[in-house]
Parts: sequence; structure tokens; C-alpha cells
Amino acid sequence: MSPTPRPQNGLHFLVVGSSISALAAAYCLGKSGHHISIIDPMNGRGDTHPYIRLAPNAVRLLSRWGLAAKLKEFAITPQQHTFRQYGDGSLLGRTELGRSIEEAYGATYYYITHENLYGILRDLASPYVSSWHSSPIVSIDVHLPCVILSGGQSLAADAIIAADGLDSVTRGRISLGREQLWQSPTTRLRGVVPNDAKNDDYLGLGRILGQRGMSTWLGPQVQVSVCALPSGNDVELVAPRTSLGRSSQKMKLPSGSEPQLQKLLNMTVWSSSSPQPDVISLESWVHPDGKVALLGESAHPMLSHCCQNTAMNLEDAAVLGNLFSRAQTSSQIPFLLHAFQSIRIPRVTEVQTSNPELGMSLTTAENNRVFRYDADVAVEGWWLKRHGLKARRDIPVEDHTSQHMAHL
Repeated sequence: MSPTPRPQNGLHFLVVGSSISALAAAYCLGKSGHHISIIDPMNGRGDTHPYIRLAPNAVRLLSRWGLAAKLKEFAITPQQHTFRQYGDGSLLGRTELGRSIEEAYGATYYYITHENLYGILRDLASPYVSSWHSSPIVSIDVHLPCVILSGGQSLAADAIIAADGLDSVTRGRISLGREQLWQSPTTRLRGVVPNDAKNDDYLGLGRILGQRGMSTWLGPQVQVSVCALPSGNDVELVAPRTSLGRSSQKMKLPSGSEPQLQKLLNMTVWSSSSPQPDVISLESWVHPDGKVALLGESAHPMLSHCCQNTAMNLEDAAVLGNLFSRAQTSSQIPFLLHAFQSIRIPRVTEVQTSNPELGMSLTTAENNRVFRYDADVAVEGWWLKRHGLKARRDIPVEDHTSQHMAHL
């Protein structure tokens, strides 16, 4: 059978979700010449994280997408990261950020509100999105493929990209192979210390909250991170599930902290409490029919206090867009989706299984591998390794779809 001709305006993708990863995927696929429709089953309620850490590998990608000026306008650049003992407050170490990180990795380390990053990416993706649908999904036909919305509307496309986050409704409606389960013993709390606390010099608390940087207290199974922001001081507490209640109003804070930290925790206005994800990875991100794929946290939930959450989502989108930049027929979709999976699963697995402090101390060989990763280079390297060709552009993808699928 001859390949199905590519439509003049590109292939049609349904992107499920309006998360950071969904918007990034919509942009990358749209820029590659494809037709994008977004379905948001959560009607904008999917992400609730108030602040996002952007590691250098994430900042490098966003800058490549033309967003460097926007990041400088809306993001904060921490100048240093200080590490202390949870119990007595003794100094464990200090890492210089800002210019030092930029010189080492070619991009800086940012802290940005979720609202601002979401808005920036929505503006970036919008010119490539032909339609938005805010509706729950009733069913998914993975063979056509198509999605049935709660109002009865049926939306068909050449492929479906599910980027609807940690609690993905799409993942639960399709079988993608065996899940590799990992029960996290911890819960994450997020909150804010009001700005007026910077004026409190009791035990030096004001000096810590007033600095333009990050502070982390480390103890047995406990981690508290604080970052000073113009709107307040973002506080993240990671502790054993058994020591914290499910509700931020009923929680019991871990004991044994130094007086300075205990005062900070008591002043924090806690806004959310959530368990760390239990599913650390999936055996496959692509349905066997090759027309539906998971992307972002729907494919790879990560420890929330690892700064690579957003970076992994953006890298997913960049790799997907790169691969589909040369797609010419719908028959190439299974091959390219499996190529996406083949490139991204090893990368994400390495980051998921690394030390939770990865990306915070910025001194290990692991951090060098993580921060220097380049999605476009990874795709080119994959083509070279798998096909022995000098460049991706040299391969007529349609001639290799079925032949090499089993070897991805």
C-alpha cells in the first residue's frame, strides 16, 4: 500500500491537556508545519503549582524558542543556594548560581510563577492552535484515532498526544503496557511566607528571607526549600507521609528542626498538600497501534522537589517536534512516535532515578549530563546511532517505518 499523502497544511494532532507540556508540544509540532487542536479535559484546572524551577537545560530550550526576553522580564534568578542541617542549622555548603551557572552551562537557573510560564507558552503556541476544546473526555478510539467529548462531539486526527499531567485521564483509558510502580514514602507541602516576614530579625530569619537566593534544610527523610520572590517566599516541605496529614489545615509538621527553621514553618501559609507520585515510569508511552502517545508527566511522573520536572516536559516537546519536522505521510507516525519513546525513556529514567537533590547542588557528574542535554543533538545522535547516517535529513522515513519499528 502506498503511503497516505501528507495534507498540504501538515498532519493533524489532537493534544490532550493544557499543561506546560501540552502547550510546548503544540508549539513544537505546530512550528513543524502541523495542524493542532487542544482538548483540555480539566478546563484549565490541571496544574496548581504556584512556582516552577527552571534548570539550565529548560532555560536553554525556552531561549531557543525566542523567549529569553520574556524570561528575564518575569523570572527571578537566584544568586546562591545554601544548604543547612535540619536539626541544628549548621552550614553544609553553598553553591553560587546566577552568572556562575550561566558560564558553566550556557544558561542560567530561573524561578518563575506557573501563571507566568503558562501565559508565555500559551502566547507562543496560540498561533499554531486552530481550536481549543474545554470538555471532559468520554472515550478514546486508539485505532482511528479519535476522541469523544462529554457533549457527544467526535474529534478525529492523525495522532493523539496525551499531555494531561500527573492525573492523566488519557493514560487511564488506554493500555500502554506494564507500569513500573514505586511507592514514594513522602508528601510535599507548598506554601508562602508573607513578605513582611523579611523585616523580622529574630534569629536572623529576616536576613535569610531577604536574600535573593535559595535555602534548603536537609534532615533524615525531611527537606525544606525556600526561595525569596517579590511576591513572597515560596516554601516547599517534603516529609514522610505518616508525619503529615492529607489536609494542610490538619498537618503535623516534623519536629526536631532548629528554632530558626521552626519559626519559618510556623509563619508559612500552607496552600497545598499532595503525595509524591507513586508511578515512576511506564513500560511504554506509545499505544501498540502507534497513533496515541503520552508526553510529559502523563508519561513520567517525577519527584516534585526535583528541579527537572518542567525541563523533562519541555525536552519531550522539543524531541517530538524535531522528529515530526520531516514527517510527510500519516504512515510515518508510528515510526516517529516509537522513535520519540526510544530517545526519551532512557533520558527520563536517568533523571527520575537520580538523587532527589539533582539539580540543586550543581556539583556532580550527573548534573553535568543533565544540564548539558540538548534535545536536537539527542535526535541527531539517535539517527546516527540507529541508521549510520550523517544527518536526519538523509533518510526517507516512509521506507523505514515497518522495517525498523521492532528495533527502536
